Amino acid sequence: MVEDARFEDAAKPVRLKAESVEDLTVLSALLQDAVGKAKDFAFLPKRRRFIFVVNRYRWEDGQQNGPGQRVQTGVTVENALKVRAKGVAPGVDKPVEILDLAWAAGEDGAGSLHILCAGGAEFAIEAEALDVALADITKPWAASARPRHPGA
Repeated sequence: MVEDARFEDAAKPVRLKAESVEDLTVLSALLQDAVGKAKDFAFLPKRRRFIFVVNRYRWEDGQQNGPGQRVQTGVTVENALKVRAKGVAPGVDKPVEILDLAWAAGEDGAGSLHILCAGGAEFAIEAEALDVALADITKPWAASARPRHPGA
Protein backbone atom coordinates (compact mmCIF):
# COMPACT_ATOMS: atom_id res chain seq x y z
CA MET A 1 0.00 0.00 0.00
CA VAL A 2 1.29 3.44 -0.92
CA GLU A 3 1.22 5.99 1.89
CA ASP A 4 -1.03 8.94 1.20
CA ALA A 5 -0.06 12.40 2.48
CA ARG A 6 -3.73 13.10 3.34
CA PHE A 7 -3.47 10.52 6.12
CA GLU A 8 -0.39 11.85 7.93
CA ASP A 9 -0.97 11.86 11.71
CA ALA A 10 -4.22 9.96 11.22
CA ALA A 11 -5.28 6.36 11.25
CA LYS A 12 -4.25 4.48 8.13
CA PRO A 13 -7.02 4.28 5.56
CA VAL A 14 -8.83 1.00 5.14
CA ARG A 15 -8.65 -0.48 1.64
CA LEU A 16 -10.18 -3.92 1.25
CA LYS A 17 -11.67 -6.12 -1.44
CA ALA A 18 -14.32 -8.82 -1.04
CA GLU A 19 -14.43 -11.75 -3.46
CA SER A 20 -15.94 -14.31 -1.08
CA VAL A 21 -18.79 -14.36 1.43
CA GLU A 22 -16.22 -14.41 4.25
CA ASP A 23 -14.57 -11.26 2.85
CA LEU A 24 -17.98 -9.61 2.49
CA THR A 25 -18.69 -10.25 6.18
CA VAL A 26 -15.70 -8.04 7.04
CA LEU A 27 -16.84 -5.26 4.68
CA SER A 28 -20.36 -5.49 6.08
CA ALA A 29 -19.08 -5.02 9.63
CA LEU A 30 -17.02 -2.01 8.55
CA LEU A 31 -19.99 -0.46 6.73
CA GLN A 32 -22.53 -1.02 9.52
CA ASP A 33 -24.01 2.38 10.48
CA ALA A 34 -22.41 4.14 7.49
CA VAL A 35 -24.57 7.10 6.45
CA GLY A 36 -24.92 8.92 3.18
CA LYS A 37 -27.41 10.29 0.69
CA ALA A 38 -29.23 8.27 -1.96
CA LYS A 39 -27.86 10.73 -4.54
CA ASP A 40 -24.38 9.37 -3.78
CA PHE A 41 -25.34 5.84 -4.95
CA ALA A 42 -25.04 5.32 -8.72
CA PHE A 43 -25.24 2.51 -11.26
CA LEU A 44 -22.94 2.91 -14.27
CA PRO A 45 -24.33 0.29 -16.68
CA LYS A 46 -21.79 0.84 -19.48
CA ARG A 47 -18.99 0.19 -16.97
CA ARG A 48 -20.98 -2.56 -15.23
CA ARG A 49 -20.30 -0.86 -11.92
CA PHE A 50 -22.34 0.27 -8.91
CA ILE A 51 -20.64 2.89 -6.73
CA PHE A 52 -21.43 4.83 -3.60
CA VAL A 53 -19.83 7.14 -1.05
CA VAL A 54 -20.80 7.14 2.63
CA ASN A 55 -19.53 8.43 5.96
CA ARG A 56 -18.41 5.24 7.67
CA TYR A 57 -18.22 4.87 11.46
CA ARG A 58 -14.73 3.54 12.29
CA TRP A 59 -15.71 0.43 14.28
CA GLU A 60 -12.18 -0.91 13.85
CA ASP A 61 -10.88 1.95 16.00
CA GLY A 62 -11.95 -0.06 19.06
CA GLN A 63 -13.08 2.93 21.14
CA GLN A 64 -15.59 1.80 23.73
CA ASN A 65 -16.20 5.27 25.17
CA GLY A 66 -16.77 8.59 23.52
CA PRO A 67 -18.20 9.37 20.12
CA GLY A 68 -15.45 7.71 18.04
CA GLN A 69 -14.66 8.73 14.47
CA ARG A 70 -16.13 8.71 10.98
CA VAL A 71 -14.37 8.68 7.62
CA GLN A 72 -15.65 9.15 4.08
CA THR A 73 -15.47 5.86 2.21
CA GLY A 74 -16.01 4.88 -1.40
CA VAL A 75 -17.41 1.47 -2.35
CA THR A 76 -17.33 -0.11 -5.80
CA VAL A 77 -19.30 -3.17 -6.92
CA GLU A 78 -17.84 -4.57 -10.15
CA ASN A 79 -19.56 -6.82 -12.72
CA ALA A 80 -22.95 -5.22 -11.92
CA LEU A 81 -25.65 -6.15 -14.42
CA LYS A 82 -28.82 -4.73 -12.92
CA VAL A 83 -29.79 -2.69 -9.83
CA ARG A 84 -33.11 -2.61 -8.02
CA ALA A 85 -33.85 -0.15 -5.24
CA LYS A 86 -36.61 -0.61 -2.68
CA GLY A 87 -37.71 2.18 -0.36
CA VAL A 88 -35.17 4.61 -1.77
CA ALA A 89 -34.57 6.13 -5.18
CA PRO A 90 -30.96 6.60 -6.29
CA GLY A 91 -30.26 10.21 -7.17
CA VAL A 92 -32.51 11.82 -4.55
CA ASP A 93 -31.36 13.74 -1.49
CA LYS A 94 -32.69 11.17 1.00
CA PRO A 95 -30.55 9.90 3.92
CA VAL A 96 -29.42 6.27 3.76
CA GLU A 97 -28.02 4.27 6.70
CA ILE A 98 -26.40 0.92 5.91
CA LEU A 99 -27.19 -1.95 8.26
CA ASP A 100 -25.80 -5.00 6.46
CA LEU A 101 -24.43 -6.42 3.21
CA ALA A 102 -25.47 -9.89 2.06
CA TRP A 103 -24.66 -12.04 -0.97
CA ALA A 104 -27.28 -14.36 -2.48
CA ALA A 105 -25.40 -16.83 -4.67
CA GLY A 106 -26.82 -17.86 -8.02
CA GLU A 107 -25.38 -20.08 -10.73
CA ASP A 108 -21.75 -20.14 -11.90
CA GLY A 109 -20.53 -17.60 -9.34
CA ALA A 110 -23.19 -15.03 -10.23
CA GLY A 111 -25.61 -13.71 -7.64
CA SER A 112 -26.92 -10.56 -6.07
CA LEU A 113 -25.47 -8.23 -3.48
CA HIS A 114 -28.05 -6.83 -1.09
CA ILE A 115 -27.32 -3.56 0.72
CA LEU A 116 -29.83 -3.52 3.56
CA CYS A 117 -30.60 -0.08 4.99
CA ALA A 118 -32.56 1.41 7.88
CA GLY A 119 -36.28 1.84 7.36
CA GLY A 120 -36.52 -1.22 5.12
CA ALA A 121 -34.68 0.38 2.20
CA GLU A 122 -32.52 -1.92 0.08
CA PHE A 123 -30.33 -1.93 -3.00
CA ALA A 124 -30.12 -5.27 -4.82
CA ILE A 125 -27.28 -5.50 -7.35
CA GLU A 126 -27.30 -8.46 -9.73
CA ALA A 127 -23.69 -9.28 -10.58
CA GLU A 128 -21.69 -11.84 -12.54
CA ALA A 129 -19.47 -12.39 -9.49
CA LEU A 130 -18.89 -11.09 -5.97
CA ASP A 131 -16.35 -8.27 -6.38
CA VAL A 132 -16.67 -5.38 -3.93
CA ALA A 133 -13.94 -2.88 -3.02
CA LEU A 134 -13.94 -0.43 -0.09
CA ALA A 135 -11.50 2.47 0.28
CA ASP A 136 -11.36 5.31 2.81
CA ILE A 137 -10.93 8.59 0.94
CA THR A 138 -10.59 11.24 3.68
CA LYS A 139 -8.98 11.65 7.05
CA PRO A 140 -11.13 10.52 9.98
CA TRP A 141 -12.97 13.17 12.00
CA ALA A 142 -14.69 13.13 15.39
CA ALA A 143 -18.17 11.63 15.14
CA SER A 144 -21.04 13.55 16.71
CA ALA A 145 -22.22 10.36 18.45
CA ARG A 146 -21.51 6.64 18.67
CA PRO A 147 -24.16 4.53 16.87
CA ARG A 148 -26.40 2.65 19.28
CA HIS A 149 -28.31 -0.55 18.70
CA PRO A 150 -31.32 -1.57 20.80
CA GLY A 151 -30.57 -4.59 22.96
CA ALA A 152 -26.79 -4.29 22.47
